[in-house]
Amino acid sequence: MTRNVSEKCPKLGKSGAVPARRGRGFTLVDVLVSLTVITVLMGLLLPSLSGIRETTRRVVCSSNVRQFGLGIAMYSEDNRGYVPYSNFISWQESDPKYRPDRMMIVRDVNNNTWDGLGLLFSRQYTPAAGIYYCPSHKGEHRKERYDDQWASIEGELVSNFHYRGVSPGGNSLLRLWNGSSAIVADGLATQLDYNHVEGNNALRADISVAWVVDRFGQINNVLAKSEEDMQAALRVRMAWQEIDRAANAAESAMGGAPAGPN
Repeated sequence: MTRNVSEKCPKLGKSGAVPARRGRGFTLVDVLVSLTVITVLMGLLLPSLSGIRETTRRVVCSSNVRQFGLGIAMYSEDNRGYVPYSNFISWQESDPKYRPDRMMIVRDVNNNTWDGLGLLFSRQYTPAAGIYYCPSHKGEHRKERYDDQWASIEGELVSNFHYRGVSPGGNSLLRLWNGSSAIVADGLATQLDYNHVEGNNALRADISVAWVVDRFGQINNVLAKSEEDMQAALRVRMAWQEIDRAANAAESAMGGAPAGPN
């Protein structure tokens, strides 16, 4: 039986070469399915990436606060045991320029003097301006705003960290502070100055740094919503109490005995 040659051999082109077989291209459905899968994966990954970035910023912030602790310890050793002085400690209601909620100020524009944590900068205990700013800060007091003032010898400087100045019992000698009482924390002037969403880095009087959990907003909700709040100074004092309470609660949960106020 004679077979048809065309059944066994592919058809030849005009040049005698076998034509290449065309590949199957992507259809519109394929493209749409791929885009959908990519979108879903991005939606799953972005929260994780955002959380990683915030954790990194929190670590940087903690390192800054630790530098303040070392600076305060050295300052205290060189100044008969006292912590840095602040004009805002002796606040009187008749003088609104000096209120506890403004103790993020490190150089006072009213008399152009270094104040509180600013004394650590002027006396070279913490000589880097970047230490005074948290990478998670979302308010108005970002480092870029004050770059010119840091480079000059005058002008107001506001940091992202709040200074307490005296212990809950009114002591300015570091050795008289209760070790668990916070002496520096993330900004407390307003809710925008509160650098992190679920907590804050607090420097305690024993020069340790603690992450104070504020997952349900007990501290954040105490703070003023704006600088015009007439109760802002009182709110800051309440925030310090909440920070101490949270730190003591965390210490108790880890097996330590909570310390009383001092």
